[in-house]
Parts: sequence; C-alpha cells; structure tokens
Amino acid sequence: MEDADKASKEKIPEDGIDPELKKEEDDEVDTQYREVVSNLPAEVKPRFIALKAISDKREALQEKFTKAVEALELKYEELYKPWDKRRDELVGGTRDPDEEELGALEEYKIPTAEKRSVNLDMDELKNTKGLPGFWLKAMKNNIEIASHIKQHDEPILKFLTNIRVEKEVGDKRKVTFMFDPNEWFTNTELSKEITLDEDDASMCKENVGTEINWNEGKNVTVKTVKKKQKNKSIVQS
Repeated sequence: MEDADKASKEKIPEDGIDPELKKEEDDEVDTQYREVVSNLPAEVKPRFIALKAISDKREALQEKFTKAVEALELKYEELYKPWDKRRDELVGGTRDPDEEELGALEEYKIPTAEKRSVNLDMDELKNTKGLPGFWLKAMKNNIEIASHIKQHDEPILKFLTNIRVEKEVGDKRKVTFMFDPNEWFTNTELSKEITLDEDDASMCKENVGTEINWNEGKNVTVKTVKKKQKNKSIVQS
C-alpha cells in the first residue's frame, strides 16, 4: 500500500498538478473549441484558427516565464541564507557585529541636530543580548502586517525569535514562527501553510495553521464573560 502511494506521488511534478488530470481538461477545452470553430462562417473560421495559434504560443511563453521566475526565486533563496543567518545571530545575541558590519556605521551616523525621537524602549535594550522585540517592531513597521496585530498579541510577539519562510510544492508557502518559552503557550514553533491564488500571487487561497497549545486561562482568542447572578429574595411566611 505504501509503495502504491509512493508511486502515485512520484507521478505528480513539483507544480503539484496531476498531468493526467491536466491532459483531460486540455482535451475537453480542445474539443469544445473545435465544435465552436466548425460552426463558424467560412470567412471567419481562419481568423479564429489563427487566434488560437497565437494564444497557444503566448501560453507557452507564459509557462517558460513562470518556470524562470521559480528558478530565480530558488536561486536567490539560497543567496539570502547566509545573510539571514547573520541577521538571526545578531538578533538572537549569539554574536556581536563583525568589522565588515561595523564598517557601515559611518553611512548611518546622524548629526546631533538631526536626531529625532524613535519608538523604542531604551531601558528594554540596556544590558540585554541581541535585539529583544526585534520581530514585533519589524512587523509593526510593515503597514499591511501592522493592521492585523491586536493589542493582546503584542506581549506574546515579544517572545518571537525568528520567522522562516519556505517555498513548497507549486503555489504553497510555509511560514514558521519561532518563540522563546513564554506564559501563553507551550509551542516553540507555530507554522502556517499557505496556498497562493494561481491568478494573483498576492492573494491567499487557503491557509492551515498549527494548533496552539494554550496554557490554562491564557488563550487570548477566547473572551471570558462573567455573568452576574441576580440576588434572589427569600420570602418567609
């Protein structure tokens, strides 16, 4: 049974589309097209045939473009990794900046007269390793993400230590959030598998997340409502 499952999975390419199912759909579309064209007036028929040929050529180029983009994404994901690792080490406090990184300080020096107040807790940054609260600040500085962060999320997100995004089969992405031990839940990692819309990659078609193991009384997604009992008067006869 396991060998059969393995064999069936091997037939499906990396784009996640069953080639046999795709062939059936293409054949059905082709049959419908032939039926439409066969009923067209003789003087119009050549135009539709030419239009179909042009459409097929364009679709073939689109497929090449999609594959080229995916290959480019994979190439740069590998190039990002060493820089992500350096960032994670600095944020996590496992190392201090090296000479190459410190060489960029001159570029970011701000004259005293131009210093402005920043939204940072300076006391929180003193006598600490790394950059505590880095990911919470990063997400709040992103307009699209910030709108989804509620007030009750912030104390939890202070324990977020890293975010990892992985490209999976076809239009699937896996986002993993890593946490230090905290009072809210026992998970050290929370993942969300996202399926992007085929026509609009900026839209999410489906997402499935890890079940959160909340500690007792710490589930921020549940609102506790206390009901007041009315005083009952006792009538004695």
